[in-house]
Amino acid sequence: MRVCLVTRAEPGVTGTTTYAAYLREGLRQAGIDVLIKATEGSGTLWRLIDLGQKFGVDVRTFLAHYPLRLSWPKADVYHLTVQNYASLLLSCPPPGPVVVTVHDLIPHLLRSDARL
Repeated sequence: MRVCLVTRAEPGVTGTTTYAAYLREGLRQAGIDVLIKATEGSGTLWRLIDLGQKFGVDVRTFLAHYPLRLSWPKADVYHLTVQNYASLLLSCPPPGPVVVTVHDLIPHLLRSDARL
């Protein structure tokens, strides 16, 4: 079995990237072939996007957190390691079954509560 983990490029920097790194290792120890697909892009389009930083717009960081496109490698299962990546399910769904890990919905559920 081959699992494609969609995650950020900087493993172990945040809680969610640490989670993805441990998940990757656990799957590998279980004998599962794991592919890592980073949400950050490269190439000409990304160099153009980086020009936005000169005007105070960090499009690269936004698209790394809420990607709209991804070239999907061949895998049996696609695992989006944070709920933000579910934006891909609308714009560019993977060609197979998907797992989405949801971390902490409380801020989203209670965001209109002034006491919080």
